[in-house]
Amino acid sequence: MSYKFMMPSPPTYYANSSGLKFRKFNIYPVSVPGSDVTPSPNPYGLSGSAWTTGVSGVTSSVDINVSDAPESYVYRGYFKPDQTSASWQFRTTSNDGSWLWVDTTAESETTALVTANAAVKNGGQHTAQTVASSNIVLSQSAEDDLYYAIALVFGNQPGAGSIKLEFRRDAGTWQQDGAEFYFHDSRRSDGFNPD
Repeated sequence: MSYKFMMPSPPTYYANSSGLKFRKFNIYPVSVPGSDVTPSPNPYGLSGSAWTTGVSGVTSSVDINVSDAPESYVYRGYFKPDQTSASWQFRTTSNDGSWLWVDTTAESETTALVTANAAVKNGGQHTAQTVASSNIVLSQSAEDDLYYAIALVFGNQPGAGSIKLEFRRDAGTWQQDGAEFYFHDSRRSDGFNPD
């Protein structure tokens, strides 16, 4: 099922505040119980009990350097395209791993996000590297604003690290500022999922 989030009526999913909601974790999870698959950072290991106390917030631009390890960050919310296009792209530049999901693949709870379905697959432990998504079709409506689920998981282990998220439309200039594009649900602890 694909949600195209509309304002102003407040449904279960509701983009009512600017920016993406983020949480910081003090772990870098790599394993999947009962499996040989070890994507890192692995969303499966990012349970609420692993949250670093008091470290959360909202941002309209994802571009941070981290000096502590292990660390992971989860950004949740919505992306509101300014125009309909068949060629929206997203990219991350990260040290170490990062994964980005958009639209239907971003709708699961954080621990249920599937790295194989990520639009940007920049996982693993590596120096700073940039990976872009394929073209993604996102629509906008003149009658009602449309919002698409978005989720970003980033982790650092070992040493210092960094994460930057950018997007563009129609092969234009990459931009980092999401002030008019990123939103979240202020009613939800992670900015997206019903509690």
